[in-house]
Amino acid sequence: MIKSFNKLSLFLLAIALILGINVSAQVTVSTVAGNGTAAFLDGTGTAARLWTPWAVVVDSQGNVFVGEEGGKRIRKITPTGVVTTLAGNGTSAFLNGTGTAAAFFSPLAMAIDKNDNLYVCDITRIRKVTPAGVVTTFAGNGVAQIIDGPAAQASFSNLSGITIDVDGNLYVSDNYISESGDNEITSIRKITPAGMVSTFSTAVYYPANLTTDASKNLYVVDGDDQIIKITPLGVASTYIASGTFGTPLGLAMHSSGNLYVSISGNNRIYKVSPTKVAKLVAGTGAALPFTDGSGTTATFNYPTGLAFNASSELYVADPFNHRIRKVIDLSVLPVAFTSLNAQLSASNQLQVQWQTTSEANNKQFVVQASVNGSSWTNLGTVASKAANGNSSEVIAYTATYQLGQLALAGIGFLGFLFLPVVRNRMARLAMIVLVVAMAASCAKQNDSFADLKVQSKAGQSIYVRVAQVDYNGTTTYSDPIVVKGK
Repeated sequence: MIKSFNKLSLFLLAIALILGINVSAQVTVSTVAGNGTAAFLDGTGTAARLWTPWAVVVDSQGNVFVGEEGGKRIRKITPTGVVTTLAGNGTSAFLNGTGTAAAFFSPLAMAIDKNDNLYVCDITRIRKVTPAGVVTTFAGNGVAQIIDGPAAQASFSNLSGITIDVDGNLYVSDNYISESGDNEITSIRKITPAGMVSTFSTAVYYPANLTTDASKNLYVVDGDDQIIKITPLGVASTYIASGTFGTPLGLAMHSSGNLYVSISGNNRIYKVSPTKVAKLVAGTGAALPFTDGSGTTATFNYPTGLAFNASSELYVADPFNHRIRKVIDLSVLPVAFTSLNAQLSASNQLQVQWQTTSEANNKQFVVQASVNGSSWTNLGTVASKAANGNSSEVIAYTATYQLGQLALAGIGFLGFLFLPVVRNRMARLAMIVLVVAMAASCAKQNDSFADLKVQSKAGQSIYVRVAQVDYNGTTTYSDPIVVKGK
């Protein structure tokens, strides 16, 4: 009997290997620097003190830079957790200089360029900080107005957000309210690398934090708790509606196209897929007690700034915990995509293409499709081209599938192949039940292919995603793309 059930177990294992195992995505939250005390003290990790850290960016070397609202300083955290002061002396003032000879009024938002220069929103000015800590004024004359023109003559009123695109153009959120309150100007301003300031958009109501993607689209938090998308041509549309998940504050765009959002009032971090599906990543909603750990148990106290490093680790400014936190979201593939595209022909032939710029421990990809974005059908597997699953080079993949066709006999045949070697009556009965159930499941999957064919034929959209399976057997998923039928 034991031998029979061991053979049954082998059969079940074979089935599991054929179907693949879905391992739930795991999120971990840890503290990078600070221990909860609002103070100024350089040091390592939790031995250092931060004072209301609000803004965060990461440079090309993995160093994290923090704008402190309370401390009026720019702090630097190395990849090993060593905290030092890059610029600022703690005095709330405007003063250019090097290191602690400089002063800031309120470094609430920052961006970083490809040369690792920081650009800091400081109420009415944009300050530039070099990697050596030299602080200068990049744009703004200190007069609280909204006036375009060359950097030194341009005026800003109340800067509340900044980002930089792939061409080095800065975009800032700037809001003006007259003393009488009867004149309001809300705008997104653009500053070229040469320092020319112009008004890019006035379509957003009280813009705040903002970010950009690889196609130079802007994503902006507005005063109505929405996230607005603005194309490079200035066309604005609602990307995430008010009430989706509370009051958004910080934004960070991942290379996969997922937009990460900090929700200040609800003390949570969300991920928004390219299809605009919002998913909770971390945070219970409670501010206290302070807790590191899994995404479902960790707490934040008014999370603000967000930034990714090259390893897809998300840094979070946690101002009222006076800490910088790190969120590792394993649902982000251990593969860096530069593209994921799909086309569906009139004959229902689906072609999927993707490129990777790096792969780590990657065994294979599984291409999946869905008619509703929730129930998925495996179309096929594609082995990794990376040597031993690891690569830092660009690799291109293409897979083609004919929707509506699926071979089913293999699984049932495999099951009945085991029947002669299983002598125990109960084990044989269990195996027969299992094979019948598998056949029913496969028939249902075939129906899914039929559904894909019908929906694509009707000119409606289907969803495509790529699952990645590493050599440890862990499966993670890309976010879906939408493919229009013909």
